[in-house]
Amino acid sequence: LEHNNLEDIPSPLPKTLKSLHPSFNKISKIPADATRELTKLTVLDLFSNRLADAGIKGKILSGMKSLMQINMCNNKLKSMPADLPESIQQISLENNSIASIPEGYFKKTPNLLSLRMPHNKLKSVAYSAFNLSKLMELHLGHNQLSKPFFVSRTLEHLYLNHNDYKDLNISLMCPSLDLGNPNMLTYIRLDNNKLRGPVDYYAYRCFPRRIFYGNQRKDNEEDSETKKYVKPKRPKATIDLID
Repeated sequence: LEHNNLEDIPSPLPKTLKSLHPSFNKISKIPADATRELTKLTVLDLFSNRLADAGIKGKILSGMKSLMQINMCNNKLKSMPADLPESIQQISLENNSIASIPEGYFKKTPNLLSLRMPHNKLKSVAYSAFNLSKLMELHLGHNQLSKPFFVSRTLEHLYLNHNDYKDLNISLMCPSLDLGNPNMLTYIRLDNNKLRGPVDYYAYRCFPRRIFYGNQRKDNEEDSETKKYVKPKRPKATIDLID
């Protein structure tokens, strides 16, 4: 169903359908009757459509009890999609206009492995927003974040590049050390923030793998990559979903 001029998701669809890819279309809403019977669906790819908040209101997504991966990159969302099913493992929301994540939003998605939200309008998140026992990848690059948040022990890849951090309070991100059970974080990307001076040595005790510091911006300097932003291509999956 990719690269057509679809304005709606076709209905009815087979109840046994496991993967649905109506990307690169003109879909602006998801009717309840189009997804009500899709209890076997594991992948929903709505990349590059015209979805807005009003088009996914209510419990439209929660009925897909087997859904593991949802891609809503390059749409017109201003809020996080509501009522995702507990089965979800990967959420991709790159290039929308989402400004906040409601506190406790991820309590209903305990199996989440990967969250990708670069190129949005996030200014802050609740301190414990990402305290998830299975989260492995967190991509928040190209936002407006400036305050630290708790980094879960299972997280392996953290992208905070192109934000507004002036300092990183590592003791808040990693409030305790357990040498017998160290953090799994292998890569942190911090370039193109507003950091000054070297990273606190404590960061290397808590996150002893690779920290990419890179170039930093001046306080009044605009992010050059934001100015020349180009619509992204479909992201490739890097997280192995668990059956």
